[in-house]
Amino acid sequence: MPGAQTARRVLGTPLADGRLCFAGEACHPRFAATVAGAWLSGTEAARAVP
Repeated sequence: MPGAQTARRVLGTPLADGRLCFAGEACHPRFAATVAGAWLSGTEAARAVP
Protein backbone atom coordinates (compact mmCIF):
# COMPACT_ATOMS: atom_id res chain seq x y z
CA MET A 1 0.00 0.00 0.00
CA PRO A 2 1.44 3.43 -0.79
CA GLY A 3 3.08 5.03 2.21
CA ALA A 4 3.44 1.79 4.16
CA GLN A 5 7.20 1.35 3.71
CA THR A 6 7.74 1.24 7.48
CA ALA A 7 5.74 -2.00 7.57
CA ARG A 8 8.64 -3.71 5.81
CA ARG A 9 10.93 -3.03 8.75
CA VAL A 10 8.33 -4.35 11.19
CA LEU A 11 7.85 -7.51 9.10
CA GLY A 12 11.60 -8.15 9.09
CA THR A 13 11.98 -7.79 12.88
CA PRO A 14 13.05 -11.10 14.50
CA LEU A 15 10.64 -12.69 17.00
CA ALA A 16 10.97 -15.20 19.84
CA ASP A 17 14.27 -13.81 21.12
CA GLY A 18 15.74 -13.84 17.61
CA ARG A 19 14.94 -17.49 16.86
CA LEU A 20 12.19 -16.70 14.34
CA CYS A 21 13.21 -14.49 11.43
CA PHE A 22 11.27 -13.56 8.33
CA ALA A 23 13.00 -12.84 5.05
CA GLY A 24 12.06 -12.07 1.49
CA GLU A 25 11.71 -9.16 -0.85
CA ALA A 26 8.82 -7.73 1.17
CA CYS A 27 11.08 -7.39 4.23
CA HIS A 28 13.75 -5.24 2.63
CA PRO A 29 13.16 -1.50 3.11
CA ARG A 30 14.94 -0.33 -0.03
CA PHE A 31 14.85 -3.18 -2.54
CA ALA A 32 11.27 -4.41 -2.17
CA ALA A 33 9.89 -6.44 -5.07
CA THR A 34 13.37 -7.36 -6.31
CA VAL A 35 15.58 -10.43 -6.21
CA ALA A 36 18.26 -8.29 -4.55
CA GLY A 37 15.84 -7.44 -1.73
CA ALA A 38 15.04 -11.11 -1.18
CA TRP A 39 18.72 -12.05 -1.21
CA LEU A 40 19.81 -9.27 1.14
CA SER A 41 16.99 -9.79 3.63
CA GLY A 42 17.69 -13.52 3.66
CA THR A 43 21.35 -12.90 4.38
CA GLU A 44 20.45 -10.48 7.19
CA ALA A 45 17.95 -12.95 8.68
CA ALA A 46 20.49 -15.77 8.61
CA ARG A 47 23.05 -13.63 10.41
CA ALA A 48 20.47 -12.63 13.04
CA VAL A 49 19.82 -16.22 14.17
CA PRO A 50 21.69 -16.88 17.42
